[in-house]
Amino acid sequence: MSHIAKYGKAKFTNPGVLIKAFEKLGWNVQQKAHIRTYSHSEQQIVFPYVAVNPKNGYDIGLTENPVTHEWELNGDFSMDATIRQQLSGPLNQFEKLQLQYNFFTLADYANDLGGSIDSETLADGTIMGEIEVEVDI
Repeated sequence: MSHIAKYGKAKFTNPGVLIKAFEKLGWNVQQKAHIRTYSHSEQQIVFPYVAVNPKNGYDIGLTENPVTHEWELNGDFSMDATIRQQLSGPLNQFEKLQLQYNFFTLADYANDLGGSIDSETLADGTIMGEIEVEVDI
């Protein structure tokens, strides 16, 4: 049976940063869109954001949990694979998504403090960064 399910092991609180992380990984993000599902009743659900993998068309709906205010990843488990498998694949894209999210969160924080962040992405996907912020004491 096909149905939309949430992947609940991630903690994303800023949708703008999450969208930037998906885009950095090459996914296309649409606003107010549907995700593919075999469930007729769930085909009518409009998600605030939908990230689409350009390699295979698999899509993930992004919704805010009204209690925790964390953004959740939603997908149809019968569409090719689980959300985790779709994001992981051979390149461990789920971990890369989390890494990009954390990097952009730090970069935004440094920018808010009037600082900057210099970074380099290594061949294995590791991001090496240095944050520079002036602090008056």
